[in-house]
Amino acid sequence: NCLTFDNPDMWSLAKKTYCCAHAGKGCPKPTTTVPYDCNVGFNTWQAGWSPEKKAWCCTHAARGCTPVSKMCTLWGDPHVISF
Repeated sequence: NCLTFDNPDMWSLAKKTYCCAHAGKGCPKPTTTVPYDCNVGFNTWQAGWSPEKKAWCCTHAARGCTPVSKMCTLWGDPHVISF
């Protein structure tokens, strides 16, 4: 019986396999690990993070991105302004 209220972690491997295939219960939980924790060291990311961590965190967590200079045209005269 796959619809019992007991803990699937306590089931035998055979029951887990059967119930996962037939009822979607007792299936292995996916494990996901990330290569970097983008909260660790964020206060000093510019000097403290490796280039690889900066790139990964910028892409995946929008943290540690290098500030982009923007071009602003005022009365026809271009100025570079950092925000």
